[in-house]
Parts: sequence; structure tokens; C-alpha cells
Amino acid sequence: MMKSERCQHLPQPVKAPRPCNEHRCPTRWHAFPSGVCSASCGGGQQQRTIRCIYDLLDDKGGVEEVDDDRCPPPKPPRVVLCNMAPCPPSWTVDSWSECSVTCGKGTQFRQVRCEQKVSVSTVATVNETLCSGQKPPPRVNRQTCRRKDCPVRSKQSVIRVDLKSFSQLSLRTNKVPLLVGGTAVLIPGTTVLVTCSVRNFNRSLVTWHREGGREVGRVGRVKVSPKGVLRIRASLPSDAGVYTCRAGHDSAAINVSFTTALDARRLESEKMAFAAAAGGGGGGGARRTERGGKGDDEIRFDDDEEEPRHPISIRGLLKRFLLADLPLRFYPHPWSACSKTCGGSGLQSRDITCEVTMERGYTLVVNDSYCLSKGQEKPIETRDCGYGSRSVACPAWNVGPWRECTDEFCIRNGIGSRIRSTHCTAHNGSTIGSSNCSPESRPIEQEECPHENCTAKWKTSEWTSCSVSCGSKGSKTRTVDCVWNSTGKPASFECETLPRPDDTKTCLAPLCPQPEVCRDESKYCVQIPALQMCRFPQYRHECCLSCSLSSSSGRPQGAPRPPLRSRHDDDDAV
Repeated sequence: MMKSERCQHLPQPVKAPRPCNEHRCPTRWHAFPSGVCSASCGGGQQQRTIRCIYDLLDDKGGVEEVDDDRCPPPKPPRVVLCNMAPCPPSWTVDSWSECSVTCGKGTQFRQVRCEQKVSVSTVATVNETLCSGQKPPPRVNRQTCRRKDCPVRSKQSVIRVDLKSFSQLSLRTNKVPLLVGGTAVLIPGTTVLVTCSVRNFNRSLVTWHREGGREVGRVGRVKVSPKGVLRIRASLPSDAGVYTCRAGHDSAAINVSFTTALDARRLESEKMAFAAAAGGGGGGGARRTERGGKGDDEIRFDDDEEEPRHPISIRGLLKRFLLADLPLRFYPHPWSACSKTCGGSGLQSRDITCEVTMERGYTLVVNDSYCLSKGQEKPIETRDCGYGSRSVACPAWNVGPWRECTDEFCIRNGIGSRIRSTHCTAHNGSTIGSSNCSPESRPIEQEECPHENCTAKWKTSEWTSCSVSCGSKGSKTRTVDCVWNSTGKPASFECETLPRPDDTKTCLAPLCPQPEVCRDESKYCVQIPALQMCRFPQYRHECCLSCSLSSSSGRPQGAPRPPLRSRHDDDDAV
């Protein structure tokens, strides 16, 4: 480069930009946000619109949308998670429960808990010390409610049901009277009587059906008593199933299942140990009160063992015992497995049931309101877990290197593709099933890349034969397809800018052959049939017309006939 002073005598070129890279950019996926996050913390969702676009060759940075099949797979998800940080713990006051009665005067309950939203679908009850401030006043968890006045008793049949569950714990109770409704878990060998407690209906007309189908008969080991009571004497595991009683237009069912005596004793030991640890003593007895009879929770039958006087139910117990004397308590069931086994804290959940366990060897699950009315606080049903898993990495996607760009799968002119492998790997580096890794975070396995062999062309087949064989104009056809030059695979619309070859053309067929004319070559041919010389090929050919007429008329050769004109009038003889 020389100094600019030495070029002052020359015109200086104008400094102006000039276009470059004028080939079209590859298509790509673009996400257009179409909404705000559904939550400010604890995990929300955000909608977005996914379009396949390519950048226009202009100064305005414009884009144009094209069909989705022009972009490399996979298509990004339309819904993504957002604001995943857990919300701070806060006090939550439950809404009042439904009134305990449908008419008249009843009771409502509610609870005050310290809760934390930790994910999109999980709200955990946490330790109260994590909530700042005091509990919202007033701390009232029970109030009186009043519904509309109860209507006059209808004459329509109504079945009273017990919607909770009964579990037998020992064979000390080998005769079990129950009300229809809920579930019953029995030890084989127990005799069970289930009462269909119906009003405004003749109980002798009550029917029982097993599994909603076959009607239970009036005789046998499993039968229906004259007063409509289902009796299963010396029950067997094969007696398990759903039994439905029907009275008029009303019906109710009980689900009967069985456990072993060993499992029942184990469950009884667990419940007694829990009661002792909770401070309620190991026994499950209740003091007899003025409401009671001769014993605590004694079960009595008529002499014929057909009609139980006191079916086991919470209402029946409250008729004989004061609520304060019943061993009611919240019973926690085992915790579920932690929702996370890697990468940090997760959640566990468990069922909490309000139960009364009696010394006669059975447990009755009742509504939570009975335990709450005794001033008991329901244990938490969820808790944090998995803190020890923070050092264990969760399964993650592992990607291999990109392979060389290939024209085996061309995307468009000048653009090929390359692929790579993806595997879900555990924390120890071993490959595991893809279902263990998040599908949303799976890396792409194919992308575009420039390739000079990805050029489209029109491919033609051979012309077909002419549509006619002779005598006139016809046409020939051939197939014309757009294919990739390197592989011959279909190239869709990539040949749009190329002139398309013809797929039809005109063809000229040769003249059709004329049929041979049958005629006489001599004026003397009329005599040939009479001379019986048509049998010779030479005469038959030169005197074709005469020989053929003679043959078709059936005249004997030699019969006189009028002379025929010949084109060789000057021939002397044949």
C-alpha cells in the first residue's frame, strides 16, 4: 500500500457498502412469548407460539414464516416452566368444612397451617417456625352452623349407610355385625352380618346382590335373613366382593375383603404400640357409661344369630359411650417414598385417618371431625425429604460428538444435516432408559449444516411407446420428479426455480399396411375355373378374382360365366 498523496491525480472511488452473503439463511425455530408466567413463585407455566422462520435478505431484519416441516426436528415445546423458585412459607387458614348436617343445627371445622408451595402441583405443610409472624387471629377451629329446617320425613325408602371402613384385628371378634356402606376387612372364618338399615320400607322385601348381579338366596352359608340381613357364616376368602342391598329405588353397597390372621395381629400390635407412644395407653377399651349396657363394646346377636342388635358403627358406639371415653386418635400411615432420590430435597406424603380401636379386636375408621372435636391436631400429611441426595446427581442427558455433515438427508439446496447420539446416564455414568431423563431438556439430535452436494434436479424416466401403432398422430409420456442430485431421494419443492422438463410429446406412427387386392391378371382367367386349374398356386394367384368367385358360388369349375374385365387386355394367354 502506497501513501494516498501519490494517488491524488486519480479519481477516488466512492465509499459505499455492497451486499454480501446474499444466499438465504437456514430456517430455524423461533418462540414468540404469548403470555406471562402463571405464578410468581413455586413453578408456573408460560405459553408461547412456536414458528418455523427464516431471515429475509433486507436491511430491516424481517423474517418470514414457513411450514413446520422446513425446520429440523424436534419442535420446541409450546408450554415451558417458569419462576421455579419455591414460594416463602406462609400461614394458611382452611375454609370452613361443610356443615356436619344437611338440615338443622350442626358443626363446621377448619385448620391453620404453615404451608409452602414448592412446585407446580405440590404444596407442603412445613414446620410452624418457618412462618413469620403470629397465626392469623382468631384461632377458632370449630363453630356452629345451621342449615335449613329439616323437612318432614318422606315416605320414600331411605337406606342409612356407614361410609367408613372396618378392620378386624383378631378372632376375639369372630362374629361381626356391620351396617351397609364403606369397606370391611375380615379374617377368614369370621361370621359377618350386614344390616341394610332402611326406613319406610318392608325389610323382608330387601334383596342383596353380589357384584351388582346375581341375587343372594335365602338359604345356605351365604344367605339373606327374613328381615333382609346379609349373613356370611364361617366366611372364606372366596366370599370377597361387593355386596349391594336394594330397597325400592334406593341401594347401598359394602366391599368385603380378607386378610390373614398373622397380618391382622401384626397390625393390631402396631396400633397398640402407637397408642402407647401417643400417651393413650396400649388398651383400646372405653368406660361404660349410663348409655351403655352390660359390657364395654360387647357384640350381641339374637339367639338365631340372624339379627344383630348393635351393628358396629360410630353412631352405635356413641349411643353406649361418651365421646370423651372413646379411644379416638389420628393414626398416621407409613410415609411414601421420597419424590426425589437425587439432586436435592423432595416431598413425602402419607394418609392420616381418624380411628377408634376397641379391645374386642377391631378398628373403625371414622370422619376426621370426631378426632378434631376431641381437640386433637391432625399430623402433617407431607414433609420435606431427600436432603441427603443433594450430593447425588440426577440422571442427565449425555450427548455424543456431531458426526460429519452428510448429504444423505438434505434439507434444502446447499444445506445438509448432521446428527449425534443422546443417552440418558445415571450419576455413575451408566446408560439407563430414556424415561429416567426429562423429555423437555433432551438435546437436539439433528441440525442443519452447509453441504455442496445438496442440489436438487429434475429426474425424468424413459419415454413410453407411442399411444398409437400406425396411421395417425399419438403421444408419449414420462415421469418428472424433483430429487436430490447425490442420493436420488425426493426433494419436495426444491426444484421450483428450475425449468421443468416436458412430460408429454407428440409422436407420428407409420402408415398402416394395405390389404392385398384380389384381382385377375389376364382376361383369360375366366376360363381357369372351368379348366379346374385353380388348384395350382400360380393360377390361383394370377386369377385370384375368378378362383375366389368360383369357390364362393359353389359352381363346379368350368360352368359358363360372363367375362370379367382384366387390366391386361392385351395378354395373349395365361
